[in-house]
Amino acid sequence: MAGKLRQHMRAVLEWVEAAYARSDLFERRRRLMDDWAGYLAG
Repeated sequence: MAGKLRQHMRAVLEWVEAAYARSDLFERRRRLMDDWAGYLAG
């Protein structure tokens, strides 16, 4: 039972990661992190 649950959880995680990579969220997050790094650098 635990093995099947682990397989299912991994499949869901892979699906979420793929959906995130397809969206523009990755680029938006990169810009946000660049802005934050600039702020911290002063």
